Amino acid sequence: MGTRYTARLCAALLFALTAISAQAAEQRAPFFGVASHFLHNKYIYKEKDDSWLTTKTSPAVSDLGTEWVTEQIYALTNKSRALVDDGTLSDVDRAKIEERRRLIDQWLAVHDQKKRKVLLTILAAAPKARNFEQINHDFGQWIAQLVHKHPSIVAVQLHNEPNLRSFWPGSPQDYVDIYRPIALEIKRVNPNVDITVGAISSLSWDKGRDWFRSAMRAGILDFADGVSVHPYNLKVTPEQDPHLSIAATSPNTQLGQAIASFWGEVQSFNQAHKPLKLYFTELGYSSAPNGIAGIGDETLQAKYLTRLMAVYLDARVRQKIPLEAVFWYDLKNDGEKAANQEDNFGLVSADLQRKKPAFFAYKNLISAIGDVSDLNAVDVTSQKADADTILMGWQRSSKRQVIVPFWTTGQSEGEASVKLPAGFDQSSVKATVIDLMSGQGAAVPIASGIANVKSKDYVQVLLIQ
Repeated sequence: MGTRYTARLCAALLFALTAISAQAAEQRAPFFGVASHFLHNKYIYKEKDDSWLTTKTSPAVSDLGTEWVTEQIYALTNKSRALVDDGTLSDVDRAKIEERRRLIDQWLAVHDQKKRKVLLTILAAAPKARNFEQINHDFGQWIAQLVHKHPSIVAVQLHNEPNLRSFWPGSPQDYVDIYRPIALEIKRVNPNVDITVGAISSLSWDKGRDWFRSAMRAGILDFADGVSVHPYNLKVTPEQDPHLSIAATSPNTQLGQAIASFWGEVQSFNQAHKPLKLYFTELGYSSAPNGIAGIGDETLQAKYLTRLMAVYLDARVRQKIPLEAVFWYDLKNDGEKAANQEDNFGLVSADLQRKKPAFFAYKNLISAIGDVSDLNAVDVTSQKADADTILMGWQRSSKRQVIVPFWTTGQSEGEASVKLPAGFDQSSVKATVIDLMSGQGAAVPIASGIANVKSKDYVQVLLIQ
């Protein structure tokens, strides 16, 4: 009897622990992501190679440590790459469509197997396309099937930068009319998937904001669970917004002000008080010297990445902006031309053989921060800090830990004397600084309740626990 009771008790405890573990896994909130382009390969576009295939990129994504990935699918009708029948294709052409769709299933299955979270961007046909109604009906049905079939697809973004006529030649009203039935069909087969709308090309650019205001008046939020933005900083430093006209109240707040301004306007149109999320689905700097976002240096790209991501996470933690995920654009370079902006946004070389400094900086950041679900803002003070030094404070509720990202916006090293937060006893606390560029950690001595650190022009993370 005792043996059977013990066995039952052990089984019950195992079940309880498994349930707790599963609940913890569900509550985990990854935040940092990367943009990928599995459709840009030789099986769809004959002029391209196969380096964007998920079988090729998956090892780099796993090494990076991110769980969030974006992919794109377009309603292509050109016979050489068609994914949708526009009503003019032959039986042979339609058979090729089915073959290409099976390949896409295989590519998505790689993300399924790795238990990633995919934000799938879909581009339907604008009204000027021939037989656009038939195209979009077929396209929407197929996308819904993919969402139903692939558990990795947790969000679907409706179009890409529709405020730019090169991507969307129709009006905001056309966008709402075309995407509403597609969104409803996707939600019918999977009510849990997020539908995110907009994906406009900046936070504060007047023309982008004007387009989105018109779309909100047309009813875009009716079928939305989230709003997407591509908040590129162009060439300006990560703490700034290139289109925001108001002055920052402190060195690290202008970009935060831009985020708050954008989100405040969205909420003013959110008359139904839906619990909308915010997604930053493209952002980054090119390491090329040319172009509007080319900053000309791979090391500077890495440094800016750390600072940009810290500001975005602080918007979520301190400003309580429901920023669900942010996606660096993109995983790998698109080409080999060193002076070409579009070829050099990536974290990895175009052939996937060389990881750039930004890759390692991002990997170290993801490792140092980890789960963001239980982070809360905490005030950190410095008894001595250079004017250019920025400190942020986030406290983890699941364990006794405070995370303090810090850096200088100046060109030289700075200094800060970080006072231990309330409730931390100097006799039992440990402090470690993690350098995100090198990945190295170093113990920091504490004297009189103060941790003295030297800031650099990229993020270091002080862990107090």
